[in-house]
Amino acid sequence: MIYTDKYLEHELHKYTNATNKKPNYFFLLIIRVIRPFVLFVFGILLFFLTFAICNLQFAISAESPSIPEDMVLIPAGEFIMGSDRTEIENVIKNSGGKAKWYSDEEPKKKINLPQFYIDVHEVTNVEYKKFDPNHSFPSDRAKHPIVNIKWNKANEYCKWAGKRLPTEEEWEKAARGTDGRIYPWGNEFNKSMCNSYESGFGGSARVGQFTQETSGSTALGGTTEVDKYKEGKSPYGLYDMAGNVWEWTDTWYNKEKELRVIKGGSWMSPAVSVRSAVRLGESPDMESNDYGFRCVMDYKE
Repeated sequence: MIYTDKYLEHELHKYTNATNKKPNYFFLLIIRVIRPFVLFVFGILLFFLTFAICNLQFAISAESPSIPEDMVLIPAGEFIMGSDRTEIENVIKNSGGKAKWYSDEEPKKKINLPQFYIDVHEVTNVEYKKFDPNHSFPSDRAKHPIVNIKWNKANEYCKWAGKRLPTEEEWEKAARGTDGRIYPWGNEFNKSMCNSYESGFGGSARVGQFTQETSGSTALGGTTEVDKYKEGKSPYGLYDMAGNVWEWTDTWYNKEKELRVIKGGSWMSPAVSVRSAVRLGESPDMESNDYGFRCVMDYKE
């Protein structure tokens, strides 16, 4: 019930008539003069309180900028990079090969990185076509990663998108998190978590050092859609950080020989090669149906 001045005066007169007492004119003064003043002051306080809350919300949003679309924020801090000798010996024991094949993963070390954004998925054919309208692909490959892409073209795309290629350190932290795990999902290989050779989606040969597939079904490689392996995501929620396509980085593997680091393994790679610590050196001019990329972006306050 709203207690208006008229209602309060009426109740006061009812009380005085019933008790044969004189009206309380001081109380009437409160009703007519002081109460409106109190309501006015209350309104002013309420206005400033609302204003302060709005400013606080704005400050919080300003301090926490929105994450760019289809990217995630990798927090600042240390992570474990590379492999130690024991891990490499276990790799050789379980998968064969020679120690020198994996020696460039040593030593295992802690790296401290500032925070940065990274794409959730590898860059797809349909995304790349926005940059290069002449890029063509089968209709059923729109959401597959772009392949047969040289380092320079990958770098140009990232700049066009307002981003850049990741460093090897950024890529590896995004893939394995901070606990030094072997694969993005844990320490045990599981072919249902990624598109690797064990998945059986493509041919058995590699381009470049090996023979390239020539049949119509494998000319573009055995890639899969970039959001297929939900259970194989990295600790930060990234897809295909193991398998599907090798990914270009901005790091030199050997600057004198002009080789760039590629990471992650591909649909043609065996389990041993999709480990997060694996690193290969490749010529920036190399095109392969299992080479692709994703972008990163500097964190801006």
